[in-house]
Amino acid sequence: LNIDELSEYNDFFDETIHRFAGIMHGSFVVTSAKQNNGSIGDVIMEYVKMFTHIDLIKFNSILKNFNRNYEHVTKMMDTLGYIEAMISVASFRHLLPYMCTPEFTDGSSMKIKDVYHLALNSPVANSLDESKPVLITGSNASGKSTFLKSVAINALLAQTVNTCPAEEYSAPFYRIYSSMALADNIEAGESYYIVEIKSLKRIVDAVWKPGAKVLCFIDEVLRGTNTVERIAASSEILKNLASNGVMCFAATHDIELTHILEDYYSNYHFTEEVEDDNVVFSYVLQNGRATSRNAIKLLKIIGYDNAIIDNSKRRADDFINTGVYNRNRRFYTTISPSMDILISSNLERMLYILSNGNDAYVAEIQSNLVENGKFEVSGDVLSKLQNTFYAACCDDNGTLETIKNTFNKYGYLCDTHTA
Repeated sequence: LNIDELSEYNDFFDETIHRFAGIMHGSFVVTSAKQNNGSIGDVIMEYVKMFTHIDLIKFNSILKNFNRNYEHVTKMMDTLGYIEAMISVASFRHLLPYMCTPEFTDGSSMKIKDVYHLALNSPVANSLDESKPVLITGSNASGKSTFLKSVAINALLAQTVNTCPAEEYSAPFYRIYSSMALADNIEAGESYYIVEIKSLKRIVDAVWKPGAKVLCFIDEVLRGTNTVERIAASSEILKNLASNGVMCFAATHDIELTHILEDYYSNYHFTEEVEDDNVVFSYVLQNGRATSRNAIKLLKIIGYDNAIIDNSKRRADDFINTGVYNRNRRFYTTISPSMDILISSNLERMLYILSNGNDAYVAEIQSNLVENGKFEVSGDVLSKLQNTFYAACCDDNGTLETIKNTFNKYGYLCDTHTA
């Protein structure tokens, strides 16, 4: 290609061709055996080779020429590979809606503007400018994992092919690690939790190895174990990474971590809205911790039975108002959606926070629930519970009456959940 950017390489190829020009002269005596078709000329040539060994002489001449110019041969192969790689990168850049070349800095901050995920047809771009590790919360399917992958892919492409699917990328050069999309290993006899803690240990150990600063991505920290130990262990692991200068991006459903780690991590979240019994996601990264959840909303939208959905709300209301959590109470079937969970991890998590992280207290409560079918909180925990939460419920008649009154007053037909 006769373009200015390749002039240096073209000059090198011209020189290399000149150096090996002599190889082609008479080389047919080495290669002619492949085209031998039994003609008189071919037969005569074979006799000449037998008497003179001209083919061996020519082969040794070619070999000596290669040995004399060995560095040119290897450099030519490297150069051809490099040009092919750059053509691939140029083609890749041409296919992107927009891209930038990265700026590598000596500081500790990462700045990314309008980063997007390559695998999405209509991706939502997000921006970030941070010097602290990042903790991302949000409801199910709101975009946490996709954002982590978007940043990870940008960092990897920046450090390999000098190309970023973003408007701007500025960061130090990193050693990149991840703990995402894990699975249990049946052949090795390892549960999901064992695979998970081994993956995290690899990142923790990397901090002490020589080299560039560590950039890591962790999706759903320690999801493979119970709530109390998950929060306790994951908070310490994430704190350890942050304290040792790791630029960590972690996604979690545990809002408690955003409070425990707020001195070490910057909080961001994704959120959603419910419109006409559909959950609508914006996929826009927002500052602060998440304030919404959608697990029960998704159950309703998918079509879970109203009795399953409704009874959990009644159970939660009873607990907040009385401090008694009783799984042996009467089971009500209703026309309103909520959800019935006999042993709720969210409730267990809440008690852990209300008791100032007293895991022995929470373990005793859960033991009472398993053995006796109920537990009761009192004193400071109950006081905090009632000061923080409000709970109420109504029967089916009250629900229908609310729907009727709302329609008569506002002309709006609301659903049973809203009522």
